[in-house]
Amino acid sequence: MKKSDFLRLIPIFSSLSPKELQGLSEIADIRTYKKNSLFFAKNDLATYLFIVKKGSAKVIIEHEDGREVILSILYSRDIFGEMSLLDGRPRSATVIAKDDCEVLLIARFKFLSFLKEHPGISIKILETLSLKLRKTDNQVKILTLISADERIASFLLNMIEEYGVKRKDGVLIDIKLIHQDIADMCGIRRETSNRAISRFIKAGLIKREGKKIVVLDRIALYEKMKKGL
Repeated sequence: MKKSDFLRLIPIFSSLSPKELQGLSEIADIRTYKKNSLFFAKNDLATYLFIVKKGSAKVIIEHEDGREVILSILYSRDIFGEMSLLDGRPRSATVIAKDDCEVLLIARFKFLSFLKEHPGISIKILETLSLKLRKTDNQVKILTLISADERIASFLLNMIEEYGVKRKDGVLIDIKLIHQDIADMCGIRRETSNRAISRFIKAGLIKREGKKIVVLDRIALYEKMKKGL
């Protein structure tokens, strides 16, 4: 797929004309990152905007006790690094490749010049930043819950909002969710996450379809989450 065709799939660029998309693609480079490679670390200076083309990455911060806390997981078409790119301040978190990744990256000075020519995109970026702030707020709420069941229920409900696809039997969370991802996002051990997921499956709240999850009883999940609020 050509860079311009891929960029058309990114919501903040969807309103651009073919000529404008071509211009944007000409200032975007493609780079690959191996699994566990560092995109940037917290407090680094902002030099690039990143767009995930293939693979996934995790946004992390370090807890006071040294534990790694995952704020979010990024998938194809997700943008990251835009906040520091706009305000010129150091990076607020660390981003690491979860698996082999292919990304588009645009140098800060080139992207800012492009924004001056297309101010409408700035509004869409602000909307994207607002959504990310809401997601971070939801993630913090998850980590304040006490039990594993409450945390996972809250996490799955958040995933429905972002990746849910309605079906007759429930709502498919249309991304791959391996046990380690769920554990890391909920701040619990993998074994604890596995047991909680098994309880949810036996209770008929969810089911597995390969590496994806279908939520069968959204109300029951909400009741489990509400116990910890």
